[in-house]
Amino acid sequence: MVSDGAATSDVVEFLADLRALRAEAGAPSYTALARGSGLPRSTLHDALTGARLPSREVTLGLVRACGGDPDAWQRRWTAVRTDLDEPTPTPPAAPPPPPSHRLRVAVVAAALVVAAALAGGWALWHDGDCTGTRVYRVDEAGAVLDGDEHPIGRVSAGDTVRVRSLAHDRFPHRYRGTVDASGTTGYLDEAKLTFVRTTC
Repeated sequence: MVSDGAATSDVVEFLADLRALRAEAGAPSYTALARGSGLPRSTLHDALTGARLPSREVTLGLVRACGGDPDAWQRRWTAVRTDLDEPTPTPPAAPPPPPSHRLRVAVVAAALVVAAALAGGWALWHDGDCTGTRVYRVDEAGAVLDGDEHPIGRVSAGDTVRVRSLAHDRFPHRYRGTVDASGTTGYLDEAKLTFVRTTC
């Protein structure tokens, strides 16, 4: 992309030297400079008071009007203009710095915390799943009843029953459970059961 000649260090120096050339020539008026260069006074004024590189034509007109060396100034103008026109190379992006030891430790610690939280959550869920699953041994044979108190099966002494909740949802003194030997699920007299263990 071509620069519009806005001030850079080279442009600033070029303009300062152009003003110094005018001062060395006795600081001729803009009217005198216009007569000597054939350029409008306003154009010359803008060139000497602005902050942009003047055109080649304006630069050489001023140099001639001030008695300077047009060839030397043309070479200098061309060099400055070339520098302005060449795009500034963009330096390659620096690779991201390697993570510091402290950062690695923090990442590992965070991963351990997450793993512990997940394990703890699983344990809580798992334990929660086991809380109401209690195994009882049948001490005395009896009937397994449905919700209407009709017999739907029998248990023998020594059978085991799995009870998921101790709440008496239908009958006082009866637990709802599943007989391991037959797979029958119904209500059993809690007085005839002995707690063995909690299991999942």
